[in-house]
Amino acid sequence: KALMKAINEAIPGIESHVEFRHVQKTVPEKAAITVGSSFPNVESEIEGLYLVGTDTDTRSMGVTRASFSVLELCEKLKKAGFLNR
Repeated sequence: KALMKAINEAIPGIESHVEFRHVQKTVPEKAAITVGSSFPNVESEIEGLYLVGTDTDTRSMGVTRASFSVLELCEKLKKAGFLNR
């Protein structure tokens, strides 16, 4: 809830553009590490379509990996001028 509040404050009106939201409970003992795989970038080949989650960043694993993908997305959105902070 706190994360969604922060996102909505940072990007007013973003909620109307969200078509899918996935919520996952943290289960650290079920985390997996992947070796030798290729990952898509958070910035997709489709203009304006961005991806986040455990399959879009190679650093760490589980929730931490997903968090890194969100940080990467925020950096790309700042660079593109979509985020002011």
